Amino acid sequence: MMVHVSLDVIGKALLRMPIPGTLEFVSTYYMVACIFLPMGWVQWRRQHIAVELMQGSLPPRIERAMQAFADTCMLVFALLLCAASFGEALEQTAVRETSEAVALRIEVWPSRWFPVVGSALVACALLLQMGAALASRRVEGQAAPGGHA
Repeated sequence: MMVHVSLDVIGKALLRMPIPGTLEFVSTYYMVACIFLPMGWVQWRRQHIAVELMQGSLPPRIERAMQAFADTCMLVFALLLCAASFGEALEQTAVRETSEAVALRIEVWPSRWFPVVGSALVACALLLQMGAALASRRVEGQAAPGGHA
């Protein structure tokens, strides 16, 4: 994206010849991809923005319950986003959505699938994290020989 935009600016400034379709490519492909495609990885690493007002001051059991609630809310949101964007992506794929630049017609329907993929990856990461949390709680809850957990 940086190279594309830089070449467009240089072309406009020095040669008076901008690259046709730069605005359309940036706004429909690059920016959408930058936002949605890394979302699953960000969730997997648990690096989404979070407000932790009472983190560390509550008992571990309460903190785990709050994390489970937050994960469940995020999962519902990711699945709703995936379903809504899936419907939109199907519609735009069927009509082969395009955007018209000055002298260029650009097919933009493929970029409609980026939110579908990104939100599906978030949902998958959340399901794996929630499953791992449940599994670790079961292991923690099993008593060791001698009655100590």
